[in-house]
Amino acid sequence: IAAFDLANELHAVTVPYERLTSENLEIFENLRAPLWTHTINDPAQAERLSGLGIDGFYTDYLMP
Repeated sequence: IAAFDLANELHAVTVPYERLTSENLEIFENLRAPLWTHTINDPAQAERLSGLGIDGFYTDYLMP
């Protein structure tokens, strides 16, 4: 995904929450495109992800 992002003009990259390991986050931190994940419905989890550098997430009901 990281190599594809560098070779193309992506608008965003969405990765399932289960794939957001510390190893993968190191790879994804160099993406040009914003990194999103899904589905996050817990406010504490949303805050933690934001602190890890996730640019956004999909949710069923959390409000900004």
